[in-house]
Amino acid sequence: MILLSKKLSISMITLIFLLIVIFSAGFFTGIYTSNTLFASEELKELTEKEKIEDFEYMYDILKDNYTHFYK
Repeated sequence: MILLSKKLSISMITLIFLLIVIFSAGFFTGIYTSNTLFASEELKELTEKEKIEDFEYMYDILKDNYTHFYK
């Protein structure tokens, strides 16, 4: 009787653990592969002016934060 309940509890713990792993894997896979998480609307092509503004912004951040940027 004690042996049967021990096997049952080990089986139940194993089953619960496997269910947690399966649901967690599905949840995190859904988050990291979902495009709606990172982009709420369709991506659009940037204009030449927007590209230059982005480059200048990045350049200013690098220039201000990295001491050896000009070497």
